[in-house]
Amino acid sequence: MSNREEGTGEPLVWLGGAWSPTHTILAKRHHVIAGAAPDLAHFDLVGEGAAAADALRLALERPQAVRSLVLVAPTILARDGSAADAALAARMGEQKLPCLVVFATADAASPVEAARHYKTRMPGCNLVYVYDAGSRMTDERPEAVASLIADFLERHDLFLVRRESDVIYP
Repeated sequence: MSNREEGTGEPLVWLGGAWSPTHTILAKRHHVIAGAAPDLAHFDLVGEGAAAADALRLALERPQAVRSLVLVAPTILARDGSAADAALAARMGEQKLPCLVVFATADAASPVEAARHYKTRMPGCNLVYVYDAGSRMTDERPEAVASLIADFLERHDLFLVRRESDVIYP
């Protein structure tokens, strides 16, 4: 993703993926900074696809700066729970920030079978599935994805889907 900024409000750094309608919707309430992690004192962080690993690393390295972490269609873990980066996977339990992990029900690159492994390795994370979306859920279901992320960023532990639940976003 090339660097792009849009909107005002609290900074939301988005790593990975292409600019999508989800970004545009979120920019109505946040200062969305896509493509790079700027040197900010505080920001919310999203990692999409393969860049979810970069976002998790950044959250682990700079917990004083990152307010919350969202992983959209992460590919850190495979459907069987294995990881290409075993060292990063081993550190997932150290992540103590408010966290949301979002999977699409029809995504082959980030299969829903992997979701339970994120929940196991990061017990404090909120896990949500978006129906009728594939690998480009930010284009296919932008309102659903933006709504989930915006609500999570606003409420954290009072988020509409509690971490004890696996309720699927309709």
